[in-house]
Amino acid sequence: MGVGDGYRRRPRIEQNLWADHRGWLEMRPSTKSPPVRVTAAIIRRSGAVLLARRPPGVHLEGRWEFPGGKIEPGETPQDCLARELREELGVSATIGAFLGASRYRYLETDRDIELLAFEAELGPGELQLLSHDALVWVAPAELLDFELAPADIPIAERLVGTDRVADPEP
Repeated sequence: MGVGDGYRRRPRIEQNLWADHRGWLEMRPSTKSPPVRVTAAIIRRSGAVLLARRPPGVHLEGRWEFPGGKIEPGETPQDCLARELREELGVSATIGAFLGASRYRYLETDRDIELLAFEAELGPGELQLLSHDALVWVAPAELLDFELAPADIPIAERLVGTDRVADPEP
């Protein structure tokens, strides 16, 4: 299908590109400060992947994300992810293989983030909503049907089979 025939693809968000409300892509320079490094847990159970919804009153409220959070000074990505899962979900976890990274510039905060995704296996205990307002187990093929946080989209695409995630070591 060509331009103007009524077909609109979902905008592809790349490292230094952003999409405005019309879906137009524009180059944006990176910020001068280094990116904020954050982690994401890819937690699987019975073939499904865990997503968490950001609560009202926070940046990206209502968007779905892979659980995780900001790496603190002196902390490894794996230690960060284990800590964040305790804080957000109230459970221990074993952090596994590095799956990939995505980078996204949030215009609202004028910051680049680098999202590092790892496999994670939950320890015993029930999941708790300590930082989110909902949790859902999703078949990988359905991940892109959810309104995901933009930095999580390339990770979800990789899980679905569309590999656009950079593979640098964390």
